[in-house]
Amino acid sequence: MTDKIRKRAKLTGVTLSILDPDGTPRNITLDPKHATGLFWSDETVLQIFAPYYDNAQSEMTKDELINRFGPEAEKIIGKSPNIKITKNVVEELWNLPDANGHLRAFMIKTNDCYPG
Repeated sequence: MTDKIRKRAKLTGVTLSILDPDGTPRNITLDPKHATGLFWSDETVLQIFAPYYDNAQSEMTKDELINRFGPEAEKIIGKSPNIKITKNVVEELWNLPDANGHLRAFMIKTNDCYPG
């Protein structure tokens, strides 16, 4: 142990520059107070992020799922009022097209242990 306490720099924001498949550019700003992890490739989502949820105790209501992933997420949850978040659910969400038919550019792990 050292006698000196080291201070860690604080992340105050993350801005993502995204280019949609139709050529539309957009910027999204993430608040690090609400997100603890950022994943943007098949490799990191499928090999690191999704497997995390096989051990996490995370469940979402239908409304929470649709609020985070759009009305298309109803295809995953169906008529059930809740869904347990597992590796397979995260993989399905990652590969779920939005209303424009585009796949998402990134996923985040939120402080409340939900994917987003």
